[in-house]
Amino acid sequence: MAYVYHVRGDLVELRSDPNLIAVRFAGKPPHSLRERTSRALSDGAFSSRFEVAGERITILPVSNLGTDLATARANQDAAIQKLDADPLVASVRPVFRIGESKAVAPDRIIIGFDDPSRRTELVNKYALQIVRERDEKIVAETPERGDVFDIIAAIHEESGVRFVEPDLVVIGRNAGRRRGANSGLASVTKPERHYAHKLIKAHGALALQTGSPNISVAILDDGVDGRHPDLKGALSASFDAWSGDSFQEPKPWDSHGTACAGLAVGQGKTDEGVRGVAAGCSLYAIRIAYSESVNDDWQMTFDRAATGISWAWKNGADILSLSWHSGVSTDIIEEIEKALSAGRKGKGCVVVAAAGNHGGAVNFPANFPGVVCVSASNQFDQIKTRDSADGETNWASCVGREVCVSAPGIANWTSDNIGTDGFVAGDYDSSFSGTSASTPIVAGACALVLSAKPSLKGADVVKIIMTTADKVGSAPYTGERNDEFGHGRLNVLKAVQAAKTTRRSS
Repeated sequence: MAYVYHVRGDLVELRSDPNLIAVRFAGKPPHSLRERTSRALSDGAFSSRFEVAGERITILPVSNLGTDLATARANQDAAIQKLDADPLVASVRPVFRIGESKAVAPDRIIIGFDDPSRRTELVNKYALQIVRERDEKIVAETPERGDVFDIIAAIHEESGVRFVEPDLVVIGRNAGRRRGANSGLASVTKPERHYAHKLIKAHGALALQTGSPNISVAILDDGVDGRHPDLKGALSASFDAWSGDSFQEPKPWDSHGTACAGLAVGQGKTDEGVRGVAAGCSLYAIRIAYSESVNDDWQMTFDRAATGISWAWKNGADILSLSWHSGVSTDIIEEIEKALSAGRKGKGCVVVAAAGNHGGAVNFPANFPGVVCVSASNQFDQIKTRDSADGETNWASCVGREVCVSAPGIANWTSDNIGTDGFVAGDYDSSFSGTSASTPIVAGACALVLSAKPSLKGADVVKIIMTTADKVGSAPYTGERNDEFGHGRLNVLKAVQAAKTTRRSS
């Protein structure tokens, strides 16, 4: 069957992974019985499972080694039939591939209403249970034995419904590395500690303009360690989209957000510390993702991401830094649009997002119009590829027509969860890589531009960042840009100088 939903009139079709299957067991059977049931896939399937926390869904591998796609699909279909017949199994569902991540659709949907008066009628008609409400939207549980995509298709045809989509659980690692792992540098010496700041002229920019505490950068991620000496002075607001509470501190092993925060607004005063591009600006720490245990993958849902974005712009964030990707979501799009138009009391927030690390097309939300899409360059001002001169062979920056600007994404020195928590033992990480690292660098540059000229509209900030970028790399620039670097590699000093000489917002 087709697994589809609509986004702004376009049909989105999710691609299932024939090597994986998701199972929801009936009740709470012991592991011994769950393992026995999982043998329908392979003898060792249960040992290689991934438990989707909070969803009662177990992702299991299908034994498809050495098989072609048609055989793999046939093996998957046969396994589904066996599992469907097992009384211990409540439901079987596909696992989807989205960029670098996988995703599953729980029994939960998001509905946006043009006519809110229809809400109660539709909730009763489709036997929904409301979980959360936000503006003119609801998140609702669907009947467990119903097919969530059939329900989505039916609700899509109802009058008064603006959109309906699955609240996909997106599972993937957005950092350039994992706890205890090296950065992938094989044949080239690691760049010097603060090489990125030198390349983008951040030191000169900060000498000309310090970050203003009235300008804030929101890091929407897996939380930020507010105890870190280089971050605690910057932290001015916090929110956990999972609990709805202000306590957003990450799990001990989740250090991605802490690393991003350091590159944007770190307040380190020595060479050992991390001084962010916008040192002096304020930090909004917003947790929208987490991993269940050490070296597990992230979990994030459409609803949690949209809730975090909504909270950020409504509570006064100036810059939103998104070092992650998800499937395409109308809910997320609508909150980004509101941030771009209504944020900063109508001047518009700046939304900065990572292009992605798999070397292919740019991920969502970085490919959405109005978002500053950031690709990754290296210490040699090359675009990051698997064979670029930096020696990191395990990833490559995504590129495409959506790229606005590039920034260094190789082995950045930044903050880590303190003590033995985080990626490494210690308070600093010397190997934070990926477009995840490039993005908060650009977010910090945007914040420093606003520090120099707070009256600028968000779109004006973006224009300054792009027009002052350095035209580096080997690819030709056509119409002032190319698909690798966008308008070039970030130059913070030029951007701040341009902001200071800008007389008024356009």
